[in-house]
Amino acid sequence: MKTQMTVVFFFIVMSSSAADKVTRKLTATEGGNITLPVSVSKLGFLLFQGKNIAMVKDGNLDILLKNIYSDRILWNNNTGLFTLTGLQRNNTGDYFINFPNDDSSSAFKLKVYARVPVPAVTRESVSADSCTLLCTLCAKDIMVTMVASSTPPLADCTQFHSEETTLSWNRDEQIVNSSSSALPLPLTVQLQDFSSQYNCVAENPAERKSHALTVETLCSTDTTDVNNNNNYRHYIIPLIIVYTVISVPAVFIIMKICFNYKTTTKQTQDSGEAEVQYSDICVRKERQNQERPDPPAAADMSTIYSTLQPHPMVPGHSATVENL
Repeated sequence: MKTQMTVVFFFIVMSSSAADKVTRKLTATEGGNITLPVSVSKLGFLLFQGKNIAMVKDGNLDILLKNIYSDRILWNNNTGLFTLTGLQRNNTGDYFINFPNDDSSSAFKLKVYARVPVPAVTRESVSADSCTLLCTLCAKDIMVTMVASSTPPLADCTQFHSEETTLSWNRDEQIVNSSSSALPLPLTVQLQDFSSQYNCVAENPAERKSHALTVETLCSTDTTDVNNNNNYRHYIIPLIIVYTVISVPAVFIIMKICFNYKTTTKQTQDSGEAEVQYSDICVRKERQNQERPDPPAAADMSTIYSTLQPHPMVPGHSATVENL
């Protein structure tokens, strides 16, 4: 209770003289941080729009509106500086740092801006001696045929038209075209300047983003190249269809021929393995001179003779047949 009464007393005394102080302007981006450049060592108050939101007493920070600024107001006990974090658009307004011991205070007017996206660069038209480019922040403003590579996603730029956001074209760090708004900004580059480095710059009082490019990456040197590219697009689809119609049956026929060849080769190998093998027969002449043994005695024995038939010899085998 005693602390609250002290806060109210100092607030009444200091707010009466705060309006007479010089106000310094500060800018920041949404979601960013801002450090107020006035040090508070032991005792001091931080006010926003006439409300005391934090105080430093005996070297300790006390956040008075915890439901709004809890973990969003920091105080560095080494430098004595207040830092506002996680800024939102509604944090725009007047801030005061007051010191009760010496009737001094510091006033700040903070403006929180929306973050500026990296602008996109597109090609609107090209001729034999020039190329027209377009710098834009808004997706809905792109009405062109070619977009620069690595173009970042574009945002809804309605908010930028009323927040002091501007676009400009720079060549070698010099402004060659600019606008006082975030509306799409064109630039016509002559052929002799195609090799120069250009930058499309988007900025507001708190932030600056740029997109660098060489015109040669977006523009061809003559209209013939553009017409050839358009003609190529007209013929590419029919060519793909014709290629598909021809190649698919050809692949099928080749696969069938290969399959039949493998089947025939396998059958030939199997039949070769089953071929009858023949051995050579050699009848020696001296066997005729050998004495034929007498058959065993038997009363009713009969002799049966068979006829020896010649057999055709298999090629590759040799046989010596001599007359018996």
